[in-house]
Amino acid sequence: MGIAAQNLKNALQLAEQGQYPEALEAFRKLHDDAQNTTPGYQVLRRGYALTCWAYFGRRQFPPALAALEDLLQKKRQLQAAGDTRPELRDDIAAIERSLAETA
Repeated sequence: MGIAAQNLKNALQLAEQGQYPEALEAFRKLHDDAQNTTPGYQVLRRGYALTCWAYFGRRQFPPALAALEDLLQKKRQLQAAGDTRPELRDDIAAIERSLAETA
């Protein structure tokens, strides 16, 4: 199991155990590890992990949804300020998709 899968598993286990603030922190940590450019890590980070985070926020812990929406707003602000990095654009699209899929 790769590091991304281990980090996601940890976040999901914390949520399952009712340790919601800790689960949220684990989801944040997984997303914030953008320096890991391994393709598999980025696919998991921008795909299933974000969808799990959004679902967790909608179904179990509303502060997690608020945190994800806040993250999206911060990334949009960076983009509006002229940040044209492709990874920022990809993160924004992935967060928007995950929020839409779990609505």
